[in-house]
Amino acid sequence: MLFPFNKVPEKKDLLKKVTIFSALSTDNLRKMTQVMSKTRVEAGSELIFSGKTGWGFYLIVEGKARVEKNGVKIKQLAAGDYFGEISVIDGGPRMAQVVAETDMFLLLCRKEDFDLLIDKVPGFAKALLLGLCKYIREAEQSARVS
Repeated sequence: MLFPFNKVPEKKDLLKKVTIFSALSTDNLRKMTQVMSKTRVEAGSELIFSGKTGWGFYLIVEGKARVEKNGVKIKQLAAGDYFGEISVIDGGPRMAQVVAETDMFLLLCRKEDFDLLIDKVPGFAKALLLGLCKYIREAEQSARVS
């Protein structure tokens, strides 16, 4: 069963857990939550397509999805996980496909809204760069362990 829309955890509390947004101030997190929309998707929905232009960042509030590359499942996603973070920044093609395995409740930040935050909100771009550095360092550390 999905959260009723009025009982969703605070958006900014969910965003704080996203590595690339971890350096954003409370005020900038709040501004980002103001441009995010709530959406529901049904099991089986294809959420993003490999090779297609990215136009949004998704944060999973409830439900499960799988990440596929070349038709092979490479990762399971669940509440608190996110996807689309790279393409929402650079507008480049998606690197994988994401398919809803269950009904899902997501928060979405569209690329044009994200770009406005970067261009217009003081400190947002610098904090995003710091968060990206942390993201890269964590990925690098994880790769060394594997």
